[in-house]
Parts: sequence; structure tokens; C-alpha cells
Amino acid sequence: MERDYSMYCAAYPGAKAVAEKLLSDTAVLEALPRDTTALTIDSHLILPVQRVPRYQLMLSSMLRRTPN
Repeated sequence: MERDYSMYCAAYPGAKAVAEKLLSDTAVLEALPRDTTALTIDSHLILPVQRVPRYQLMLSSMLRRTPN
């Protein structure tokens, strides 16, 4: 799991660059759904990067609030 997470985090900048390049193409933009409430592609790409630190913060908070 840790290896996969590290690989994803390392690949994130490249994936973001590819997404930005694709989204600069009007043909690609026209093919995408027009749902304005949906997350952007960039938002979807960053979610896994943010998830592990968020879990770590949550567990630390739970430990602080749990009696010994």
C-alpha cells in the first residue's frame, strides 16, 4: 500500500500536466459532460494524495480524545 501511494504521489505532477494539456484541447472539452456540480479532473487526481494525510490527522485526533 505504501509503495502504491508513493508511486501515485510521484506520478501526480505528470498526470496533472497531461490533464491540463488535454483540457486545453477544445475537442476534448466539447466531449466532456457539462455538469457544473461535478469535481474537476484535477480535483479527482488530488483526492488520493490528500486522503492518507487526512486519515493520519483523524487518527491522531481520535487518540488524543480517547481516554487511556
